[in-house]
Amino acid sequence: TFRVLSDCDDVDIVHEIVEGVVQSIKLITEEASRRVADFAFKYARDNGRHKVTAVHKANIMRMSDGLFLRCCREAAEKFSDVKFEEKYLDTVCLNMVQDPSKYDVLVMPNLYGDILSDMCAGLIGGLGLTPSGNIGINGALFESVHGTAPDIAGKDLANPTALLLSACMMLRYM
Repeated sequence: TFRVLSDCDDVDIVHEIVEGVVQSIKLITEEASRRVADFAFKYARDNGRHKVTAVHKANIMRMSDGLFLRCCREAAEKFSDVKFEEKYLDTVCLNMVQDPSKYDVLVMPNLYGDILSDMCAGLIGGLGLTPSGNIGINGALFESVHGTAPDIAGKDLANPTALLLSACMMLRYM
């Protein structure tokens, strides 16, 4: 899965309208959306993947997810050799649990990626097996999704798989 990390839709930009009623603001930028969409299509092409699926809720969040979806459609035009489809987040979650082979490369806004990547991790055995790569314009950071797990230090429970897979991702990236 590819997700936008530079936008702040998981930052708590909120205000209280009246007591007991709050509003959260979802922030999506055209620049970051274009960058992640182009990267997903380039990754698909360079790695023998055949389809990119844009995951969104543009039916409800018309402006924010609509902007993201428009950027994905424009990227699809530039990479016409890679198939493109658009799917609602809830549909992807259902289909991923039933038959993950329906998907190849997924691209989505940050919050959806946070949720969906953890769900996908559950399908392969958990966060302890899941690598992660944060790729930016001028650099990249690769790490295990689960963090350092200080709660299991000294208990002979640590599993290095996620870290090793992250190192493999880094070497492929280099």
